[in-house]
Amino acid sequence: MTKSLDLYSDWLKIIEENSNEKTVHSDWVVASTFFVVRKSDQKIIGMIDIRHSLNDFLRNYGHIGYGVRPSERKKGYATQMLKMALDYARQIRLSKVMLACYKDNEASSKIIQKCNGIFEKEILHPNGKIVQVYWVTL
Repeated sequence: MTKSLDLYSDWLKIIEENSNEKTVHSDWVVASTFFVVRKSDQKIIGMIDIRHSLNDFLRNYGHIGYGVRPSERKKGYATQMLKMALDYARQIRLSKVMLACYKDNEASSKIIQKCNGIFEKEILHPNGKIVQVYWVTL
């Protein structure tokens, strides 16, 4: 996306536009974005972006992108988040989803495999790092 994201409100507007097929940006796909909030203290644990399809750009990144707050890593949240994202992908009638992570991100690779990710290939990212591509059949 080419628009500057200087403000949270700008980012939120883009997220809202990209959630609807009538307003999605021409260089993106319809996507659903969720914050994961811990119930006990309302702390944001992470965020998930579920793309309803893939375009040329996303064929190197996948249907699902997620991140966990650094202080909350290694507590099982990422696995639970990915499971929830896969459930949502089923609800929007995806039958198979692509996930990708850098080869040196062993934690992410293990999470994807725990959630039935099947390794397909490695590709070279433009930044010079190797990306591993996985598919999950839903």
